Amino acid sequence: MSNYKFNGISLSDIVQTDSSPDGSYYTNFKYITDLTATSNSRPLTIPYQINNTSISNITLAQYTLHTSSSPSVACRTSAKHFRVVARGGGGGGGGGSGASSNNVGDPHVKKGAAGKGGTAGDIAVLGKTAINDSNYSITIGNAGSLGNGKAGHRENAYTSSNTSPGGSGNAGGYSEFIGSGVTVKADGGSGGSGGEGRTTNVGGTTINNNHDDDDIDDFSTAGPGTWDNDIISGYGLGSKGGNGGNSNHAGSGYWNANSGDNGVSDNSKGAIQIIWLYE
Repeated sequence: MSNYKFNGISLSDIVQTDSSPDGSYYTNFKYITDLTATSNSRPLTIPYQINNTSISNITLAQYTLHTSSSPSVACRTSAKHFRVVARGGGGGGGGGSGASSNNVGDPHVKKGAAGKGGTAGDIAVLGKTAINDSNYSITIGNAGSLGNGKAGHRENAYTSSNTSPGGSGNAGGYSEFIGSGVTVKADGGSGGSGGEGRTTNVGGTTINNNHDDDDIDDFSTAGPGTWDNDIISGYGLGSKGGNGGNSNHAGSGYWNANSGDNGVSDNSKGAIQIIWLYE
């Protein structure tokens, strides 16, 4: 494909290549079939056809994916326009609270509550924009820090046994593109709240050691609807909340009270995709 040029530029610099082409007509470039879902990720009009179909309608434009910040990045040589997809960093999950047990009289036990999950970073997009600067700047949002799990408490006296709520996760950082007179900013996801604290009283009879309130939120992985979702969807994910602490029977009528878990470290920083257009 490098032997074919448009405005003096090799087609391999304009459209995405693929070492595993789909079909004999489509050698050496990425062939797509879902035109609606990728309409904003395709190149503009290119006067080449394969099997009577314009290349512009069956392949994707070249891009740069940024996963770290930089104060100055050079624009692609000979590119005339660009599009931008930005995603903020994912929010951190909240920590679980510790279990509570009161072992005076009949045991009264409550498992700790799970933390809430952090949400995915926001997505911001920019359509076709003319390049009038030679450089642009990139800020990539970090993943939000995780909430801490809190200690359990076992009480063997005539008083309530109390545990603290789990620590809240922090929001992810924003991702931002600045260049050619425009700014594209995607905020980070929200941090999840910690699991609520637990209280057990003297003379209880409840053994609640189930995961019935492990409300670990889902987190989005989807990209925007008319862009190539595969590129940006794996970034800026929110993390799950930590489980609440368990209680385990220690023998002779006693129940221990274990600590809650920290938020789960599966959230991720944001990213910015620059789609390059050569006409």
